[in-house]
Amino acid sequence: IEKTAVSDPMQALQGKAAGVNIISNSGQPGSGYSIQIRGIQSISARINPTYVIDGVISDNMGNINTNDIESISVLKDGASSSIYGTRAANGVVLITTKRGGKNEAPVITFNTYLGIQTTSNRKLTLLTSDQWIKLDNESYVNDGLTRPYTDADLEIYKDANGNYRNTDWLDVIMKNGVTKYYDLSVKGGSEKSNYFTSVNYLDQKGRIIAQKANKLNFRFNSDHKINKFIEFGNTMNIYATSNSGLPDFNGLNASYAPNPYLQAVRKIPLSKAWESDGSYGRVENQEIEYNWAPPQTLAQLYRREAKSYGIIGNIYVKLNLARGLTF
Repeated sequence: IEKTAVSDPMQALQGKAAGVNIISNSGQPGSGYSIQIRGIQSISARINPTYVIDGVISDNMGNINTNDIESISVLKDGASSSIYGTRAANGVVLITTKRGGKNEAPVITFNTYLGIQTTSNRKLTLLTSDQWIKLDNESYVNDGLTRPYTDADLEIYKDANGNYRNTDWLDVIMKNGVTKYYDLSVKGGSEKSNYFTSVNYLDQKGRIIAQKANKLNFRFNSDHKINKFIEFGNTMNIYATSNSGLPDFNGLNASYAPNPYLQAVRKIPLSKAWESDGSYGRVENQEIEYNWAPPQTLAQLYRREAKSYGIIGNIYVKLNLARGLTF
């Protein structure tokens, strides 16, 4: 896990456990992953497994830092039901985070990485304005219809040299995605105490403009032995996340969801991306441009911004009452 540059713990588990399918919810930063153990168990009911993080039951493991994880175990058989009951119907994922060792000298670790996402060499090539005008004219001829605009109407789309405006709408809405990750941790221990603490920050910028996500985590794990009878300790993870991107549309509403990429593909190259004052480009002739909104408006104006904060952890006290008897 430590050697894998991933933004989500589920991503680190992807492809490494038999019978476990992990799928990204979407291409947006911070969208998370869905996990299926033993396939799809239900059409409409919850299919995600139960997560147990240092003994604490949770419905999400995306809020912990990947580098804080010591081990991950996936329980797929029915034996887990004897411990977790009906919660184990879709499987159980056990996560153990790091702790300091006994008589361990303090160890300071700093990890960072920078990732860049770019378009592959299979980028979709859009029509130029000349190609679009030719094909649009052919479509009306083939249907036996009269084109609703004239060559004179097209003059407004030409520059001083007589060339048509060519707007590559994919270039307008897309950019290189950038992921930045910083992680600082300290661990150590003495004869009677040990500790592990870390702080990390993840910042993601998506491939489509205005899509971004960031996550801040702080962890403190410790164990202490007062005497041979009493021990106590804690596990604590404090997190804050922020996501900005397109709203989630499911079911029948998905076909009506604002899709900047689809809009960029169907928006004609004659249209203007920006006005001279920096505002969104206006439709100059509805018969030619079909009154379609610029795709960057869908990315920048139809946004869902979500923030979450929370604490995951526990505190324990262990009493060694007698040999073999612990409470």
